[in-house]
Amino acid sequence: MELVNRSRYAAERALVLDGNGGELLAVVLKATFAWAARRGLSRAEEQPPVRLADEPYGEPGRSSIRLASDLCPGKPGCDLVLLGRAGRSRPASQVDVLFRVGTIGREARVFGERRWTGSAAVPDPAPFDSVALTWENAWGGRDEDVPEGEPGEEDPRNPVGIGFRARKTRRPLAGGRLPHVEDPAQPVRGPTDRPVPAGFGFVASHWEPRRSFAGTYDAAWRRERAPLPPADLDPRHHQRGAPGLVAPAPPPAGTPVAVSGVVPHGEMRFELPRVVPAGQVFYRTRKVDLAFSLQTVVVDADAALLEMTWGAYESVHGRTRDVECVAVEAEGP
Repeated sequence: MELVNRSRYAAERALVLDGNGGELLAVVLKATFAWAARRGLSRAEEQPPVRLADEPYGEPGRSSIRLASDLCPGKPGCDLVLLGRAGRSRPASQVDVLFRVGTIGREARVFGERRWTGSAAVPDPAPFDSVALTWENAWGGRDEDVPEGEPGEEDPRNPVGIGFRARKTRRPLAGGRLPHVEDPAQPVRGPTDRPVPAGFGFVASHWEPRRSFAGTYDAAWRRERAPLPPADLDPRHHQRGAPGLVAPAPPPAGTPVAVSGVVPHGEMRFELPRVVPAGQVFYRTRKVDLAFSLQTVVVDADAALLEMTWGAYESVHGRTRDVECVAVEAEGP
């Protein structure tokens, strides 16, 4: 089916499956804005395309997701994501990072390198220039250094992080790394602590809490539903934002955004711009208007970019051949 994009932003259409295997037409519009301290926000000269697949930092499945796919069957809320690096204008041993969109936000405390010594006392951090705000630098990880016959363990909330120790680990404590990024309300106080990982990035589908929202994969599912998703799949499984960074309702235009403790800008403040997407699905004999909802807000502090993504959905099961065209337009800067 043809896509006619009359907007100044990126757009895409694709067929996805709903929970019952029905064909769902997903229409996505993505607007990208450049930020400057003096000018504020302006429409970016280059509008990155809609992402059709996750883009990991490293090896797929073994590293965190840098940028998540823009395609899904719909989200009940809006993901709020911060990419970037913590730091100051000069080396520091500790930096506090804030990311807030309206009333929803997160704070993290970022440290330089810390390694356990022979005691259980938390060591002092070394000075650092910048630390990436990735899940690899937060609490978590996997420990396979366990007695023979015992299974390895991982933190299901962040299996790629730092500091996790299996309950029966044989790994020596001395020299072990502590996480760089922590929740200031739940710091690591000892080697046996298992605090909540503190992150600002996208969450993979096989990590918690998304994994618990995926539904029940049991014998009844294999017998009655496979390969369709379980009947008890929770739509929150499609949210990709970190816990605490999923807005239950899309933040409206004018919502204030604040970022601090990041390099190279130190602080970013602006309001979400007003973009009003609209679209239509043209069948052979009729036209259907699309209703868009803001699904993702990404602030890339490194690149000084704001990315806003909307999605609209139309059931076309059994009628895909009747769809001739999808048209998209948008009012905005």
